[in-house]
Amino acid sequence: MSLEILDRLFRNWKDPEYKGFTESLFKYHANGIRKEENANISSRAHIDSDNGNYLTYSTKSISEFGTDRNDLFEFYSNYNIKAVVFTRENTMAVYRMYNFPTSLPMIQLWNRYLRTDFKNILDIGFSSGFAALNIFNTTNSNVLTIDKFYYQHYWYGKNFIDEKYPGRHLMVVEKTKYPSKYLEKYCPDIKFDIISFNKSRKFESIYRYFINFKKYATPNTIIFLNSPSPQHTWGIGPYMAMNRVINEGIATLVEYADFDGMHFQTMAVLKYNFGDEYSQSLQLKNYISMEQEIPQMLLYSYVLRDYEEKLGKVNYDMINKYAQKFASFGLNFNDKLLKILKEKFNIIPNIYINESDS
Repeated sequence: MSLEILDRLFRNWKDPEYKGFTESLFKYHANGIRKEENANISSRAHIDSDNGNYLTYSTKSISEFGTDRNDLFEFYSNYNIKAVVFTRENTMAVYRMYNFPTSLPMIQLWNRYLRTDFKNILDIGFSSGFAALNIFNTTNSNVLTIDKFYYQHYWYGKNFIDEKYPGRHLMVVEKTKYPSKYLEKYCPDIKFDIISFNKSRKFESIYRYFINFKKYATPNTIIFLNSPSPQHTWGIGPYMAMNRVINEGIATLVEYADFDGMHFQTMAVLKYNFGDEYSQSLQLKNYISMEQEIPQMLLYSYVLRDYEEKLGKVNYDMINKYAQKFASFGLNFNDKLLKILKEKFNIIPNIYINESDS
């Protein structure tokens, strides 16, 4: 991982015309490329072969479960379908729930904007049904979901929702590359109170979503964009698409939420812009706030590689030079970076920022 990328980011942060980070960092790491290619080639075969061994039969009917979030988790669990993270060192004999459920912090953000009088909500990406279930529990709205229905466990979640809230959920199964075909044919005049983008992580797809669905929105329509996290392979696409529609005057940013303090789990709230002469301009401090984990990750990767390959480039003076650069933007080294510097290099940077100064 080259420090040239980090230096370029710091230079860009000083540019008053800066419009946001636009690089996929994984391409600078060979292992990341191989993993990405392998995932695209063998994903479905791997999912089916692994999961098929662990699905079990549930003796409880849907009617025996309640309607809250934990009930849906328990319903899935009765079929041995669970939201778990597998690693090479730690596997479990369960049917793995791919495409993780909408998290509780995200649901709580939704609930700040949901109103009981909402009529129609568009959900791009089923995400195991947790977002749709929450909508039905808190509003009188109908939900239209567009999804390829790629994951087999979605069938269970769909049946759960249909029994609990019959007639309120419509699942349109089609490729999200052309997600507005159904609307154009069957309900071209519909307007949605909320539009949620929680499917693709590709810049081109999400940007196309913003363009295609504007005709089904009003100035009051809330847009939820999942995971605009620029320091991650899966988050840079949503982040770039968000910045582009803001800079082009297509949408405006209402709120950017960092749920875990590390910009791993994020969500953006936006609205479509119907003012022809208006374009929102984010301030540099907004971009730095959203991108502050990028320099942490870049410098950590560089330090780790230096240690593993014994390159000998990391030293006290170099680290303190970057500590000063971090400090000039109101940033400290995070705990992960400080730990590797202390344990592997016996370096404790002497540049810190008091919270009152940041």
